[in-house]
Amino acid sequence: MPNFLCIRSPNQTDLRVCRPTSLVSRLPSYFQDTTNYLTELSPSDISEETLLVSLDVVSLYTNIPHEDGIEACRKVWTTRETMDPPTKSLVDLLTLVLKYNIFEFNGDHYLQVQGTKMAPSYANIFMGYLKTNS
Repeated sequence: MPNFLCIRSPNQTDLRVCRPTSLVSRLPSYFQDTTNYLTELSPSDISEETLLVSLDVVSLYTNIPHEDGIEACRKVWTTRETMDPPTKSLVDLLTLVLKYNIFEFNGDHYLQVQGTKMAPSYANIFMGYLKTNS
């Protein structure tokens, strides 16, 4: 899967947009699903006493601190094969989206100061960042 998706703009120039799913699949901590994880295990990794368990992070999307999420994306974006658009531009855009995310609920307007809406690729990048930096 390519790292970029080309979109035609009204003036017919190409706008390259980073496709985060391709970057997520390259994270050392990434497994597509349980079957993929089990396939990667070596029989020598599992004894008869081994107990396989899984866990879930509760409310992950809304609990990712903006600065940590931005740093996680910056770190992953610096590993792209094609550096166009520049990482700094992507970080600036992500910062704008995260820090100025205003939404309406019951007629009142709020600024979301932490986390984001459901964003699987963003969450996977953040979890990969946590695993490699803890």
